[in-house]
Amino acid sequence: MVFSSGRGTLTEKRDLSSKSASAGGADGGDIRRKLSDKCSRKGMRLIFSRIQQRASEIVKNRRSLKWICCTAEAEPTVEPEPTAVEEKSAEKQPWPNIWSSEVWEEKKQLYTFLDCADGNLGCRVCRRVSALSVLKSQGVSLSSEWKNYSVGYNGKTREQQLRSLRKKIAEHKKSSAHNKATALLQQNTEDIIGKCVDSAKRRDHETTCKIFSTAYYLAKQNRPYSDHQALLELQEINGVNVGTGLHSRYSATQIINHVSDEMVKKACERIIHIDGKIAVLIDESTALNGSPALIVHLKCETDKTRDPHFMFLELVELFDQSAESIVLALTKCLQKHGFDHAYLQKNLVAFASDGASVMLGKKSGVAKRISDMYPNIVVWHCLNHRLELAVADSVSETTGMNHFHSFMDKLYSVYSRSALNQQELRNCAKELDAVLRKIGRVLDVRWVSSSFRTVSAVWESFEVLSTHFKAAVSSKRTSAERATYSGLLKRLCSPEFLIDLGVMYDALYELSLLSEILQKRTTTLVYADKMARRTVRIFESMNENVGTKTLEAQIAAMEGTFKSTVLTSNPKHVKINHKQFLTKLANHMKERLFTTTASNEKASSEVNCQKYESLLSELLVLDPHHWPAELPQGYGENEVERLCRRFQLNERIIKNAFRDFKENNGRIPDDLAPLINCTRVIPCSTAECERGFSQMNLIITDQRSKILIKHASALMFIKLHGPPLRQWNPSPYVTTWLRHNHRSADDSRTRVAAPISSDSPDALWQFL
Repeated sequence: MVFSSGRGTLTEKRDLSSKSASAGGADGGDIRRKLSDKCSRKGMRLIFSRIQQRASEIVKNRRSLKWICCTAEAEPTVEPEPTAVEEKSAEKQPWPNIWSSEVWEEKKQLYTFLDCADGNLGCRVCRRVSALSVLKSQGVSLSSEWKNYSVGYNGKTREQQLRSLRKKIAEHKKSSAHNKATALLQQNTEDIIGKCVDSAKRRDHETTCKIFSTAYYLAKQNRPYSDHQALLELQEINGVNVGTGLHSRYSATQIINHVSDEMVKKACERIIHIDGKIAVLIDESTALNGSPALIVHLKCETDKTRDPHFMFLELVELFDQSAESIVLALTKCLQKHGFDHAYLQKNLVAFASDGASVMLGKKSGVAKRISDMYPNIVVWHCLNHRLELAVADSVSETTGMNHFHSFMDKLYSVYSRSALNQQELRNCAKELDAVLRKIGRVLDVRWVSSSFRTVSAVWESFEVLSTHFKAAVSSKRTSAERATYSGLLKRLCSPEFLIDLGVMYDALYELSLLSEILQKRTTTLVYADKMARRTVRIFESMNENVGTKTLEAQIAAMEGTFKSTVLTSNPKHVKINHKQFLTKLANHMKERLFTTTASNEKASSEVNCQKYESLLSELLVLDPHHWPAELPQGYGENEVERLCRRFQLNERIIKNAFRDFKENNGRIPDDLAPLINCTRVIPCSTAECERGFSQMNLIITDQRSKILIKHASALMFIKLHGPPLRQWNPSPYVTTWLRHNHRSADDSRTRVAAPISSDSPDALWQFL
C-alpha cells in the first residue's frame, strides 16, 4: 500500500486495502484483522495526517531549493519604481502626520533613499531590489517594513515619536542590508551589454577616434563637409593609419550630428540631474537658404555653486511663423531634450524675446501662451531692442535729425561703392599720418554701438575727409562729381555740422556704453536697471552741462578751425535741436526700459510698469548696496517670501538664510544661493540669440546655402560650446557611435574610398 500526501481520503485508502485483501484471499483477511487490532480508527487518522503534512513539507522544500538554484545563477532582479508610492493622495498627506511639508522636504534632501506612502516611511532602494543574490550573507536580509512602506513612529508624546523616527532612519541608513542593496542597485544599473560591445570593438576604437577628430575639426573651423576626405588623405600621406571607412562627406555629416547630439544630451542631463532652473530665450529669423528658423537658447544652472550661464540648445526649422506654430515647435524642442511639462512647471523661471508682435502679442502672442501654461514665469522684453526703439522714437521726433542722417548716408555711399575714392582717402590719411577708420551707416537697423563707431570715425577722420573733398573738387572729374564733393565739403566744414557731430558723438557714446553693458552675459537685472537710470540722468544733465565733444566743437566753432581745417558757416545747414533730442532720449528711455515689456498702449504699459517695480523691489533686497543704513526688523522678508513662491523654493530655509545674510553683512550663506541663482537666471537681453544668428550666417553661406537646418544646428553647438580640439576627447563619442551599430573605420565590409582626382590634369604636373 502506497500513501500519497493530499491524494485520497482515509476511507478511500481503507477501501483500497480491502480490495487488495479480498484479492489475496486469507492473507488479506489476516492483514485486515491485524491492522484493526493494532490501530484504532483515531490512530489511523493521526498517522495519515502526519504523513500528509510531511509530504507537503518535502514538496515545499524541493520548490524552494529549485528557486534558490535559479536565483544564484541569474542576475539580480530590480523591480521598477512603484507607481503607487509616487502617487500622493489628495485627502491625506503621504508622509507621517507628525512632520510638516518643510520637514519632509529636508528629510528627502538629507536621506535620498527615503520615501513615504499612507503616512508611513519606506526605502525606495530596498523596494527596488527584490533579492540580495550573491551579496546576501548570513544574518543579513532586507527589512520587510522598509520594503513595504510600513515604518511608523512609536511613543506617546510628540518628542518620543520624533525620536523614534530619527532612530529608525539612522539605523536603516547604517544597516548592512541597505548598503548592500544600494551597491547591488548601482551594479545593476551599469551597462553590462554595452561594455561587452565595447570590448569586442576595442580594436577598431583607436582608428575611429582619428576619424572623429578630423570631423570635429571641420565643425570647429567652419569647414565644408567635402574637406573631410581630403584631410584624411593628407593624414595617410603623412603615415597615419585612418582605416578604410567613414571617409565620405556623408560620414562626416553623420559623425558631427552624433557628436552634437551626445553633447546636448550630456548638458541637458546635467541640468535635469541637479534640478537646475532655466530661462528660455528665443528669436526668429530667416536663414540665407530661405528657411525660417527659430533659435532657442537657455540661461541655466549646470552647477549650484556657480553662476548661471547661456547655452545654445537648438536651431528649429519653422514651417509657419504664427504664434501657435512657434509655441508648438518650442515645446517639442524642450521635451525632446528632457524638459517636460512637469519639469518646466517647477524650474522655468523666465521667457525672453524681442518685441515682435508674434512674440509679445497681448492676446495670442508666444509670451502670452507660454505664461498661460506657466503662470509664475517672468516674461521679459529684450532691453537692447527696447533701447533701439527709444532711440528710433527720439530720432523721428527731433528737428534736423533727417538732414544729419542723410549726410552720413551720403558719406557711406561715396566710399563704399567706389574703390577709387577709398584709395584716394587712404592716400590722404597716409599724407596726414592719420589713422583711418571705416565709415558705416548710422541709426539704421544695427544697434547703436555701430552708429557710434561711424560717428567716431567721421570725428577722428575729419581732417582726412576735408582734404580728400578739396582734392576731389580740384581734380579732373566730371562737373557733377565736382559739384557733389563741393557740397559735401561745405557741409562738413561748417561749424553748425561740427556741433551736431559733437552732440551725436556724446549721445551715442553713452548709448553705446549702455548697449554693450546690456549685451554682457554677466549683466543682472538689478545692474541693468542701475545703468539705465544712470544714463537717463546723464541725458537730463546734458541740457545744462554739455558733453566733452560738444564743448570741443563749440570752442572750435568760436575759433574758426578744427584740426587745422578752416570752418566756414553754412546758412543752408539745418541744425539738430540738441535740447529736444536729449530730452526725447531721456523720456523715451523711461517709457521703454523701466517695464517688463514695452507697449504703445497706455493701459498695458502701466500694468507692465507695476510688474517691473514689484519684481525690482523684490530683487533689490538681495543686494546689500541698496539696504538702508539701519535695517529694520523683518526687512525684506516679505519680498523674499514672494520670490520663493515665484521660484518654488523652500520658504522656511530661504527665509532663515536671508536673516543670516543680513546679520553677516552681505556674506551669502549656502542656503540662500538657490534664490540668488534664480534671480541671476532672468536674462535682461536676448543678445545671445543675435550672436547665434551671426554664427548661423557664418555657417550657411553662399557656398553652403543648401545645408539643412538640423545640420547647421549641430555645427553651431559644436562651434559655440565644443571644447578646443586639443582638449576634446573623442573616445566616449566613438563608444556611443559603435554601440548604435554604426560601422567603424576598420570595418571589413566597407569599400576603400577612391582617391580624390582632378578632372582636368595639368600638363605641368609631370615636371613639377
